[in-house]
Amino acid sequence: MRRAILAFAVLFIACSAPRSPDRESAATPLQTAPPSVSQGAAEPVRWVSMTLEGSQGPVDVLAEVASSPQQRAKGLMYRDSLAEGKGMLFVYERRDVHTFWMKNTLIPLDMLFMDGPPHQEHISVIGIVHEAEPRTLTHRSVSAPSIYVLEVPGGWARKMGISVGSRASWEPPSGASSATP
Repeated sequence: MRRAILAFAVLFIACSAPRSPDRESAATPLQTAPPSVSQGAAEPVRWVSMTLEGSQGPVDVLAEVASSPQQRAKGLMYRDSLAEGKGMLFVYERRDVHTFWMKNTLIPLDMLFMDGPPHQEHISVIGIVHEAEPRTLTHRSVSAPSIYVLEVPGGWARKMGISVGSRASWEPPSGASSATP
């Protein structure tokens, strides 16, 4: 009887362990396989050219758009590099305090949390996580709600003079959902 109670308690604790709300599926065994393992039809990749205000002037970033739950869950996992001037823009359906972790992310990243009215070309950086350590389960977020998060190579934001209050703009990608500005 004690063994059954102990087994149930261990199972209950394992199933109720907190997960990252934005990358919840990254904690499942299915997501620990390399991306080469097929898990269904791939969604088309969309890109957007962004301009951010840096301390030395405008800075351009070509960002892959992650707007579906599956794209956001995968993020930049398993990639062994991210070129200067490239990134990934996470687009959410609603404003929230979004949380990320780096369990299967192999490279350090800066995370620029941004907010602004939907359907507008200009938004502002409301918080930055600098040089998030790869391959960790540490939860990373900022205390304010956002609707967009831009991931770029670690150290990039400081190098380009991007800070809280910096503005960003872009043209919506074709076929954008209502969550894209």
